Amino acid sequence: MTDEASNGGKHADVLQKVVVKVVSQADCQDWYTTQVGKAVVLYDTHVCAGFQSGEKDACQGDSGGPLLTITDGGKDGNRATTVGVVSAGIGCGRPKLPGLYTRVSRYIDWLFDKMKTRGVNVVV
Repeated sequence: MTDEASNGGKHADVLQKVVVKVVSQADCQDWYTTQVGKAVVLYDTHVCAGFQSGEKDACQGDSGGPLLTITDGGKDGNRATTVGVVSAGIGCGRPKLPGLYTRVSRYIDWLFDKMKTRGVNVVV
């Protein structure tokens, strides 16, 4: 994860986190098309997260990590839900180039099926 300061290409010794904003599909596609200079197509399997100004983003070494939403779980405390998996991006923390995440909800049936075939109890 990165914020304004670069880590000089080194991996952090301590697990990092960053708060990013989910960007609408339309804005994300427009931003990428403008920055890349040609049409970029995003699918419903993508989630974009970052900021128009850049600065905070997932980066190299973060692939496969979660994009979480935190909601109030009432008496049980906060609840974290994995909504995306770090997948791609152009650079790190660049303006109008938010991170691209795989949308977990589009694969939930497949994930549950794979878990069941491996004998993992699935509780929804």
